[in-house]
Amino acid sequence: IDVQHFVDAKAETLNGKTVRKIMVVLNGTFDEAVRFREIPYNPCLSIELPAIKKFEGKSLTIADAKTLISAIEQSTVPGEAGIMIALFAGLRRSEVAALRWDNIDLVSDMLYVRETKTQFGKVIEAAQTKSESSKRDIAIPLRLHNYLTMLKADQERNKEMCGSAWEDNNHVCIWPDGSTPNLQHFNDALKRQLKKQNLPDIRFHDLRHTAGSLLVSAG
Repeated sequence: IDVQHFVDAKAETLNGKTVRKIMVVLNGTFDEAVRFREIPYNPCLSIELPAIKKFEGKSLTIADAKTLISAIEQSTVPGEAGIMIALFAGLRRSEVAALRWDNIDLVSDMLYVRETKTQFGKVIEAAQTKSESSKRDIAIPLRLHNYLTMLKADQERNKEMCGSAWEDNNHVCIWPDGSTPNLQHFNDALKRQLKKQNLPDIRFHDLRHTAGSLLVSAG
């Protein structure tokens, strides 16, 4: 009964998918308790979980995507750098946040997706991609190449000015002192630009869908 009440309470503020992720941890904990004979059975086995609502993804039109790109093409704000990378390379927010310059080759114009970042409250955890198929090599188009070249040059200037105060973590999306933003910053940067450019409201993940549309339109 206590576990069911816990699940019901979480379901009031969290979506069904998140509640189920929490229950994976709780279920494993009770499995251990059963294994060590602390309790006779796992109470999670009879819990009614909230339904997972099917989410319908969106994407920007090609014209809207071009408007957004033009608006942020000279920006070095980490969230807007993340938008550029997501639009041209189709990366997830977690992959954009984890991307390092070591994963980018501007000579052969290749971007290598190898890491992700996950945030729990204020704690940010870095990890390898969730599956082997998530590890991928992506060609960098000319417009993204030019943007990344500009971004790297700006960061080199900032590094020189900051001196010993520079936070050297080699990430691509950083503040002027080298520190990394939290993951919510990428969402906020997108919302701010969409409103400023009078564009449809979409999630950061929808930039990944938009990237597919841009690739198709470019042949």
